[in-house]
Amino acid sequence: LYMLSKRLFPYSNLFPRLRKYKFIVYFIICLTIIILALGVYLYSIPIVSPNQPQCDMVWMSPSYARIRAFDETHTKYASKYNLYLYREQDVDKMPNENENEDGNEGFTSLDGIPALFIHGNAGSFEQVRSIAARCSEMYYTDGKFKEKYPHARNIDFFTADFNEELSAFKGLRDQVEYVTQAISFIVDLYPQNPNRNIILIGHSMGGLVARIAASRQQHESNVDIILTLATPHSDPFPWLPKTSDFPDEVGLISIYLLVDLMVPPLVVTPKSKSDHFFSVDAAKLLGVPIDHQGIVWCGQLREKLSEALIGISGLNTLQDRMKVFKKIFSGDRKELGPTPIFGLAKLKLKLLQSWVHLLSLTIFALKWTIIVLAIIQLRKVYTKFNNPPPTH
Repeated sequence: LYMLSKRLFPYSNLFPRLRKYKFIVYFIICLTIIILALGVYLYSIPIVSPNQPQCDMVWMSPSYARIRAFDETHTKYASKYNLYLYREQDVDKMPNENENEDGNEGFTSLDGIPALFIHGNAGSFEQVRSIAARCSEMYYTDGKFKEKYPHARNIDFFTADFNEELSAFKGLRDQVEYVTQAISFIVDLYPQNPNRNIILIGHSMGGLVARIAASRQQHESNVDIILTLATPHSDPFPWLPKTSDFPDEVGLISIYLLVDLMVPPLVVTPKSKSDHFFSVDAAKLLGVPIDHQGIVWCGQLREKLSEALIGISGLNTLQDRMKVFKKIFSGDRKELGPTPIFGLAKLKLKLLQSWVHLLSLTIFALKWTIIVLAIIQLRKVYTKFNNPPPTH
């Protein structure tokens, strides 16, 4: 490094004033080369061992029935968003579409427990298929789960389509309004449901949509449990609506991932927790490295998620439902989690997940820059009006 910097230094003769800063020039050149070399080396290091067990692949036969009765007559966002009912082919009972008393299309054969899936930033409504398909298989074809959960009910999965909008930057308020209206509509499809409750499942930013919508539904008590997958609950984006006014009567389960680069663990805990809050690192629990998108389809995780949903489907109280989640996601393993991350691999992970701190620092700097500039301008105006120019 010294010889390289010495070879580069003769070019400083073009700027004679730099000669007296020879040591500083050497230092800057060496530091830049070291940082670049370290960056290249860190980029080549895998975060987790390539020998680590991977997520099991999953298969399903999905079909989606559009809920036109809601999209065309019950919401002003009909031309923007869509609502679908998921049906696993050859497993789920297909709904009967006919006209209800108002002359609108409706579904009259729904007899399960409603659940609404909300996808995340630029996501797809079809991401519900992995969990929904496994829940159908467990209830209709796997007898051991009926023995384990004798009060279980089948789950009707609805899914909202936001046309791959960027929830983190625009459209979140419209999505919240749409989901709020959808919750009321879906619950009305189940007049025999004594508690009139719906399960909300949100992936990434969809979890924030679910939380805000649940707070708006508080007076109707239509939501008593929310399951979120890799959701930034700590409100890292200051330009979005806050979720601090979350009702304590709603249970919140936060499934997150240690190695998630988009939603790191430091943003998955709400600043204001509800009385019924439970969180778990799925990658550590299951011993497989799961990424941000893989959390909705990873075979090992969907097995536990589906069992938990089937387990709570026949329960009426929030306390009983939370006990099921805590029991299923508090597994006892001899070796917890992926291969431990040490040294430079851990440093690389922390650097990649540091976008939250960089965002906070950037917003803090911009805020105070604007304040200082405003004070300077006000001072100039004050000086101008209190010291008028002399008249001749």
